[in-house]
Amino acid sequence: PSGLISVLFALAPVMSNVFAIKILARNDFSLARWMAFLVSFSGLAVICFDDLVIADDGWIGVLLLLTAVVLYSLSGVLLQREQYQGHPLSTTVGSLIMSMPLFLLTWYAVDGKIPELDWHSKSPWAVLYLSVFGSLFGFAAYFYLVKVRGATAVAMVTLVTPVMALFLGCVFNDEPLSLQIIAGTVLVLTGLLFYYQDAGAGLIQRKTRLS
Repeated sequence: PSGLISVLFALAPVMSNVFAIKILARNDFSLARWMAFLVSFSGLAVICFDDLVIADDGWIGVLLLLTAVVLYSLSGVLLQREQYQGHPLSTTVGSLIMSMPLFLLTWYAVDGKIPELDWHSKSPWAVLYLSVFGSLFGFAAYFYLVKVRGATAVAMVTLVTPVMALFLGCVFNDEPLSLQIIAGTVLVLTGLLFYYQDAGAGLIQRKTRLS
């Protein structure tokens, strides 16, 4: 379920922070930020509570997804360690080119058939949108923010994703928006608010000491 995927990818800030401690020898998470993250993560758990049921061979997908989260977090920290100053678009295009063989291999192993596109349905347009905005422009913006703000701070954006998806689904696809979802959303946004408030206070203190 997409809710479960969002919850697992919300672990990216924790993974990024762990890798940053080991690789960059720097810990950006204060106790207040850890508490803020736990509040946001609890909100995600409330939103996706009904989806947290692993049936049959679902554990295999969860294990693979957790592996993806670890690699996603590690790549952001390694990119920050190298202090690469190239254009974010070049980083994005390079990443997509390197990942294409694995996408093709996965397609061949799982299905291997050329799909028949129905341009009157939403599916081709959704894939096109994800390719252009979700991958090309989205990752270009991501790599730019990694260079400017750091991998750990950028990873916190993953907490907003399920909230936005829920509200967009409600508006455009008439998906139900229950009190449980609203309560979880409030928790997510509250945690993010306290996280960035603490991060901003820490930045002001560092600038004050430097001056």
